[in-house]
Amino acid sequence: MLVIGAVAGGIWIPQYLGLAFADALSSLGLVVGLFFGLFGSRIAASSGRVNVGIVIPSRVAFHRELRRALNDSLSGLPVVILDEYEDKKSVMEDLADFVPCLLRTYRAKPDYLVICAPRASQGNSADLVRVVRDLTRRGGAAFFIEGLPLAELTDRERRRTSTVTSDSQAGAEILAAHVARTSKPLDEILVLAGPSDSAPARVRVDLLGSLLPNGHVMTGDSAGWTRLAARQAVLDACAGGKRYNTIVAGNDTMAFGCVDALRSQGERGRKVRVFGYDGVLRALVAISEPMSPLVGTIRIPPSAYGDQIGYMIVEEVTHHTLRRRSLSDVMISIDGSHLITSSNVDLILED
Repeated sequence: MLVIGAVAGGIWIPQYLGLAFADALSSLGLVVGLFFGLFGSRIAASSGRVNVGIVIPSRVAFHRELRRALNDSLSGLPVVILDEYEDKKSVMEDLADFVPCLLRTYRAKPDYLVICAPRASQGNSADLVRVVRDLTRRGGAAFFIEGLPLAELTDRERRRTSTVTSDSQAGAEILAAHVARTSKPLDEILVLAGPSDSAPARVRVDLLGSLLPNGHVMTGDSAGWTRLAARQAVLDACAGGKRYNTIVAGNDTMAFGCVDALRSQGERGRKVRVFGYDGVLRALVAISEPMSPLVGTIRIPPSAYGDQIGYMIVEEVTHHTLRRRSLSDVMISIDGSHLITSSNVDLILED
């Protein structure tokens, strides 16, 4: 562009407008050429479209809020959200078709992928690796929420990925300490930690099982963190007249499934406390209700993930010299302020 401007000002203008104005216009043309040479490519690049693919199932309330937060964090960019997997039953099973689907729908491949797939450790991870490998070779980047298997990627490919997680161990310890502190010595506690292939679920199984001496640890739905599976797990656990005083669920969606099961048991389920995890808005509202079985949760705002990923994408889009840089993994810290109960939920809802 610098050369084009200089040529336009120094050669073409004298040729067509005559020698009378040649010297002045040649200088002007050279200045114009220098301006567009220095700034034109940056302006053009910053106004170009950026394709962000979101692979996040929406069956869980946390995921729905996360998708909205991510959209909000990218709203100031020329971003096109490539999103075709909102209602898929199993993201991992269909991931091999994700990029072809984008090409059919948008005629575009993603520049960035944001992925949160619950069944990451199942046998379909090869499809994910293939998608990420193609993306990183084109100069793009992939962001994984709560981690996915990346052992198959090369070091060069791994540098263009980032895993954004929360401190599951700290969250489990805070929740377990609160449950232990507010329970009676002989209380029976049922723990539905979540899918057995989930790293956060495994952490909760180990910690809650060790910190709650009367805890009966059970895993929930191996296909996801669903309300229906949690409801059935509670009914199965209570079969034969077994009673629990407290149920600790792997997330807020599962907690509502536990509440469904307890309410189906009538009077027997009314005195059972239920704890969730994630702190989605609906759970906060339920905790604020005096007669609700849902009494607590660990609040990890979905915006914490969306804002962090959005920030990294914005940095790359607005500072093009950062493209192909190495990305860092990010851990969102959790402390006692993330424990939400009836004593502080109103303050959160007022914000």
